[in-house]
Amino acid sequence: EPAEPALLETAHRITQPLLVLWGEHDALVPGASARALAKARPDAMLVPLSSCGHMPMIERPAEVIRAMQSFLGKTARLPPRAIHARPVPTLPRTTPRRRAA
Repeated sequence: EPAEPALLETAHRITQPLLVLWGEHDALVPGASARALAKARPDAMLVPLSSCGHMPMIERPAEVIRAMQSFLGKTARLPPRAIHARPVPTLPRTTPRRRAA
């Protein structure tokens, strides 16, 4: 399974630390591409996910969150426990304005 050249050609344009989450059963992105992308960036972290396909955030959400917390904790120099998901605040419901007659 060769690495996808187009993916590797763009790796040099990435200016931020890179987290590569790859499902071991991904039918769209070959493992060679995920590994090569991670090797192309000195600040990359490759996290292979077993029993997972192309949608790790849906198939393995808890593992994805742990990987992101670990990655963000390392790149931000913060302890992983300091990074946690917060619920999105909800806006108060408003009553539609009535047009003046």
